[in-house]
Amino acid sequence: MGLGKSALIKRLESYWKMELASVFLIPGVCLFLCGLTGTWIGLFGCAGLLVMCVLLAIGAGYWRAKTLQLRGDTKPLKRLLFYASVLHLPLLVMLIGLALACAVDFVIYPIARNTGERVVAMMASMLALLEYVNYYQIQLQHFDHMPDFRRLLSGNGFRRSKMRLDLQRQA
Repeated sequence: MGLGKSALIKRLESYWKMELASVFLIPGVCLFLCGLTGTWIGLFGCAGLLVMCVLLAIGAGYWRAKTLQLRGDTKPLKRLLFYASVLHLPLLVMLIGLALACAVDFVIYPIARNTGERVVAMMASMLALLEYVNYYQIQLQHFDHMPDFRRLLSGNGFRRSKMRLDLQRQA
């Protein structure tokens, strides 16, 4: 394994670990903070957290599968891409529903049980949307890899996400 390949594996290892940790840390912090303030998270907040966690788990699985692919095992990536493909439309529908619910809650009629749940639902929905775009559409993350950051600063803009390209190759 060349130096470039081992460095890439090391970088991707940190990606999947960070995404997987976020599946547990973000909801945990939300629940902890709501507990401190004496508020409860109902269905609205839980829905946002659930969609966000599913997208974070897909991201963690994708980067883990990519590291395994670089080591010669292609089966996990094929399996992950199958599930990511199956979940694509349902996740998009849920994200649209969450965005509409957040708009209704904020502007028209309160859906959230309390301010804590409103904040959790909106934050989780926004993070879920960003994760969806980052994995299924265009790569948003440019701050952790200098060539990507230089590309963004040079005006060459965003590129299609790696998972989107893999999904297109699989189709």
